[in-house]
Amino acid sequence: EFLCFSSAGGGQGNALTNLVFPIVLDKHLKDITSSSTGAPGSPGHVEALAIQDDVTMLGDPNRILDNEDTTDAAPTPGVLTMFNEGLGTSRLTCNVKKYQAWIINDDPSRLPTWLNRPYAIKDTTMRKEVKCAEREADLCEQRYKITKTAEDRIKAELFRREATRCRERVPEDQKAYGIVICGAAMGSDEFVQITLHEKAIDLCGDPTATPPIRGSLERSAYSMLKQDAHATHTMLQYSYPTRIDYILGAHYPTDTREIAERVDSTLRRIRSEVYGTDLEDTTRKHIRLRQGDPSFTRDRLYLKTAHNGGGARLHSERALWLNSVNLSAGEMITRGTWPSMTTVFGSSWCDVESDNHNWDALHASGTRMGAEHKAEIERMKALLEQARAERGAETEEPIPDLYSTPTSRFGIGTPKLHREMFTYLQLDRKKLMEHRAREMAGDDNRANAYMQPLQSKLAKQRMVMPAQTSNLHTTPSFRTSVQYAFGHPFSLLKRPTRSHYTLHCQSQRKG
Repeated sequence: EFLCFSSAGGGQGNALTNLVFPIVLDKHLKDITSSSTGAPGSPGHVEALAIQDDVTMLGDPNRILDNEDTTDAAPTPGVLTMFNEGLGTSRLTCNVKKYQAWIINDDPSRLPTWLNRPYAIKDTTMRKEVKCAEREADLCEQRYKITKTAEDRIKAELFRREATRCRERVPEDQKAYGIVICGAAMGSDEFVQITLHEKAIDLCGDPTATPPIRGSLERSAYSMLKQDAHATHTMLQYSYPTRIDYILGAHYPTDTREIAERVDSTLRRIRSEVYGTDLEDTTRKHIRLRQGDPSFTRDRLYLKTAHNGGGARLHSERALWLNSVNLSAGEMITRGTWPSMTTVFGSSWCDVESDNHNWDALHASGTRMGAEHKAEIERMKALLEQARAERGAETEEPIPDLYSTPTSRFGIGTPKLHREMFTYLQLDRKKLMEHRAREMAGDDNRANAYMQPLQSKLAKQRMVMPAQTSNLHTTPSFRTSVQYAFGHPFSLLKRPTRSHYTLHCQSQRKG
């Protein structure tokens, strides 16, 4: 009533958007949920939720879609029609082009013609052909938006028709159906795998393509590296590793193994260019023949900077999905956001005041979610056990309470589970790294470079300090400073002399 005019920013830039959308949509969403006529998972049940303007409906197709099996002149409207009409009363218009439907155990011909049913193409060659045609059509349409010429309009229409024909030629047995909600893929196993594979190509590229495709991570990094290696390192520390955090947290761990490993591999290539050498090499290429422990520098790179490590993240061992389940269980069930999930998580979560929340029902549900949740807990416990075993920890040495908690209650009541898990894991790996350093030869500069700065907070800032006017580096000086910090051969001196040069540190280690 009182918001009359907005002159700039649009819906995405307006500070009131985050308040206006929930206020307007709340009534219409509650109307849908209150119209449910069955228990979760049974006929007649329907639920609806929204993340800002992204609305998700889940339930019986007979309640969501219009029911034409009636003797009345007009079909009985489903909640989808009711929702569209309700938004109209709030002077909002639905963007039907963005609607998606994933239908299970029902006749897909019931879907209205305007309701999109997305699919991924199983055959790799066919998928590339369709994507290439659609990419060309998109480029032509973008060009027409700029030029507004008749020639570009005709060309855009021609390429779009060809892209449409190319997609229409895809046979039904080559379609894997599903939907993508706020970046999270849901659908058949093949749909999820193909969607994540395409995302991996977008981020990491495809060297097997003709011509080879360079991913967005390398394009961004190498463009910045031309200007400043230190600034690129800052992006490596704070930006690039977070690009798939949401993907890892929103999909089953077994589905994200490929993209996690590909991102790790891509970031390793970028680091090698930024640091002027491959700190993750374990083939003894960068150490003297008589030196042992060839993986010492690699493992130190993945240690927290507070423990004199490199602060790098290994995505393939992160447990963001486990963290997501831990956070969402209370929201979905205890707070009643997704009532249908009670059938999977069990009744222990229904009572807000209960101190008996557990994973027993989830792990015994026979669902993929239950199996993967239990496997992730066991994987994290195994990582800690491995670190303790490698350093020869005594059996009476206490295990952190989080890791000693039974699997049925693991993480419950821990608000920042992922951080807590890796805090304890990193502490144990720090002890392991010190143990490994003490086992190395007294003149091994890698061990000395690790041990000597452990008590100096200033010395451990090298890998976390961003590029700024007070500590400007040229690319050669930054690379040398990183190699110095890791006791690594200096690449700057190796090129003209073809010999290995490293710093010399006076050993102050004690057995």
